[in-house]
Amino acid sequence: MSVHKFYKHPVSVLVLGGIIISFSGVLVKTSQVHPLVSAFYRVFFGCLFLTCACWIKREFKKKSLKKNLLAILCGLVFSLDLLCWHMSIRYVGPGLATILGNCQVFVLAMVGWLVLKNGWAGVVMVLAAIYLGMTGRTTAKILNDKILKKGVQNDMSAGQTIH
Repeated sequence: MSVHKFYKHPVSVLVLGGIIISFSGVLVKTSQVHPLVSAFYRVFFGCLFLTCACWIKREFKKKSLKKNLLAILCGLVFSLDLLCWHMSIRYVGPGLATILGNCQVFVLAMVGWLVLKNGWAGVVMVLAAIYLGMTGRTTAKILNDKILKKGVQNDMSAGQTIH
């Protein structure tokens, strides 16, 4: 399959990727291997596929030593993050481990505000995200209930006129 065929259906590729990645926690839990081993192979195969994709698209470019060392450091930090996530899957299960891992955006925004002195924008975004996370389902439920009631009323009145 050509790389250019992916560009014709980007939403399909995105949905397929989301479906595949959503099973990773469950697959790690059922694999019965040490979290270090599963994290290593995830990073190894990810690096392998990313290298192949860059090779096919001819996106290898010469970078300075400083940028290459920074990229290696970022890869090591990401590997450590995956290892911690795989360890948490072992201790608390795939569902809760995923929720805990997704909470890092809130923690990092607070660290940016408290440690790096990024200003109030990060705090406002964190509070907005927490508000939407806590009330989003409630708001959607209220809107859904209103739509359903309206739809049921319309169906009932349509049914009464038919009978």
